[in-house]
Amino acid sequence: MQPPPPSEPVPSPYPPPSAVYGPPPRPPRALATDRLAVLLGVVIGTLITVGLLAIHAIYLIAPTCTGFGCPTPTADQLAAQNLVRALAWVFAIAMDLAVGLSVSLAFMIGGTKSELPEATKRGVYTFAIVFLAVWLVFGTSALSSVLSILFRF
Repeated sequence: MQPPPPSEPVPSPYPPPSAVYGPPPRPPRALATDRLAVLLGVVIGTLITVGLLAIHAIYLIAPTCTGFGCPTPTADQLAAQNLVRALAWVFAIAMDLAVGLSVSLAFMIGGTKSELPEATKRGVYTFAIVFLAVWLVFGTSALSSVLSILFRF
């Protein structure tokens, strides 16, 4: 004689092995603000590099005879003056954009509730404030000579 087959399986008090040993949990994804901060950091660095290269190129170009007591400028002298003006505009615009973006980036990073430590947020704020202050001081002294190049004629 055989025993009768059970009508229903007996439920197990333990979870099935697939629930216990399932796929590992995914790591948390980076926030969109963190990616934007990295992108803005790259843009700010590029703008600073372009601005500084332009101002250094201005000083590497040989000066032409301009002002009072000089003969009528030739086409080459006018082209050199226009090149210096164009580089001065590139410098002023790129550095102004870099300062503005660094200040906005500092407020964006400082205002978000990300996993960044407070020291990092303070460092970004400090960089933006110092960069802005130095730019304002530089803009009233050295940039005035660049602006005189721009608006000479």
